[in-house]
Amino acid sequence: MRTALFAAATTLALSMPALADDIAANQGHAVSLGGVNGSVYYTETAGEFEVVATLSAEDSQRPIRTRANLRDGQSMTVEVPGQANSEAEFVTIKRSGDTLSIAKKPDLRASLIAE
Repeated sequence: MRTALFAAATTLALSMPALADDIAANQGHAVSLGGVNGSVYYTETAGEFEVVATLSAEDSQRPIRTRANLRDGQSMTVEVPGQANSEAEFVTIKRSGDTLSIAKKPDLRASLIAE
């Protein structure tokens, strides 16, 4: 069962277009997740990328901020739950070597490892 699940997830991941945007250090990148908008940027410190995401709902005056230190190969996901009868929206932020990419698709690797 696990092998079939892995094969299906791999096939799905390979069939999806690469929708990632690469961003440079100290450069902001706008994100929009349904009714939540914000920006993501990172700085490089001691071999890690300190990623900062600041988001605010359209009907809120108070933003939220999250930070993560990513090493090579690590990723983080920011998710906004969907309203009734709609799916959640998310953005995955991933470090690969000296590149940080932002994509509106899940990190399927993480969901397979968790099981």
